Amino acid sequence: MTMAEVIAIVISGCSLIITGALTIAQIIIGNRNNNKNLMASLIQEIYRDSLTKTIPEGREYIHYDGEKITGVDKLMDAISSVRRHSLFFKASDRSYYDEIRKKCQGLEDYLNNTTKKYSSSEFNVFLNEVDKEIEDIYSSISDKYSGK
Repeated sequence: MTMAEVIAIVISGCSLIITGALTIAQIIIGNRNNNKNLMASLIQEIYRDSLTKTIPEGREYIHYDGEKITGVDKLMDAISSVRRHSLFFKASDRSYYDEIRKKCQGLEDYLNNTTKKYSSSEFNVFLNEVDKEIEDIYSSISDKYSGK
């Protein structure tokens, strides 16, 4: 065998190994993308109604009557629904489940603590905090949806 034949065989062997490795890498990347797409679809199905309808509607019911904050029940129900729907993730992604449960529970507790008398400026602070906590929940869900 000549040196040229040996070099040709080595190059062919390297080519086969590289082709095999690239094929395996494509399969792995494809599976990851499929899993991400499946998870994104699942998250969309789980949270769509809450994010686009029940939470915004619940937020609109909150009012200040000059002394008390009223109308928090609908938003509390919507946030509780998000927490319940997130139970799926308790087994599949415990850290995400714990994060979303903690945020939802924190907002529910905050909304449940509206029995005192409020001034109009305290009501504005209250609403700003509610909006911030809703944004935090949306952000966590968005991060999960985008695969972060």
